[in-house]
Amino acid sequence: MRRPATMLGVAVQLCSLPWLGFVPDDVAAAPPAAVARLAERLGVSAGELAGYGGQDQTRTDHLRAVIELTPP
Repeated sequence: MRRPATMLGVAVQLCSLPWLGFVPDDVAAAPPAAVARLAERLGVSAGELAGYGGQDQTRTDHLRAVIELTPP
């Protein structure tokens, strides 16, 4: 199973790409209300996002996966 921080971080990426057209470099700086809503839907604490993407490569790998899942 994925760590809660990973699930929430990827969810923020999935939601921000189609809405903004890009994923901000600082995923953890997403609007708190949006993070809280996603966290609730995923059944995790919104505070988990602070632990997301400690390694640049991890965020990059997740972003690649998100781009593949997002329709043009």
